[in-house]
Amino acid sequence: FTDSGLWDTYRAAFPFLVLANPKRSADILEGWLNAYREGGRLPNWPSPGNRPCMIGSHADSIFADAWAKGLRAFDLQDAWAATRRNAYENDPGGWAGRDHLDEFIRLGYVPTDQRKDAAASCTLEYAYGDWCVARLAQAAGKVKEYNELMARAKNYRNLWDPQTGFLRGKLSDGSWKEPFDPLAWGGEWVEGNAWQWLWSVQHDPYGLMDLLGGREAMAS
Repeated sequence: FTDSGLWDTYRAAFPFLVLANPKRSADILEGWLNAYREGGRLPNWPSPGNRPCMIGSHADSIFADAWAKGLRAFDLQDAWAATRRNAYENDPGGWAGRDHLDEFIRLGYVPTDQRKDAAASCTLEYAYGDWCVARLAQAAGKVKEYNELMARAKNYRNLWDPQTGFLRGKLSDGSWKEPFDPLAWGGEWVEGNAWQWLWSVQHDPYGLMDLLGGREAMAS
């Protein structure tokens, strides 16, 4: 199965496909696992080989979502091993997995002076990816990795700036990337700005709500 840009489809298309056509979903996921078995990595953008395009490792989300919805047609241990590699092994070439993963694990975010574009978006996508891989770890009985990944899933908070009320890009030394304009398109963001990416915390909406001031502030 090729010609699928997972960054464009993991949020809605594949979660819907699991519900609408679980048989086809199972075939697709098995095809991606075969790519992992033969090539060592889950594809990020199969077209037909793995294309180094966009950010994150969103097969993690698609496998976790399918398992959460009760799809049991793929090998859980293989899916865990494949997604674990995305979460723990850096991919400096950008062909599969995540680049600048070492900084994300060490600093708790991807610094904008190390990755010149999309660093803040990477931080948010990696945090969500870790939450998804954690769910597969839990299903596979991997308690240590589950706890580690659930902690890392909170890394989006490291970009929270209470002074501006936005998530922002950070440098390696912990300082904010300046200047800051929440309407500025691109830079540390992918196809958006700080206003749009503020809401990209799919796995912890109540945690984001707390950062924004809690239920009362959100209601007002």
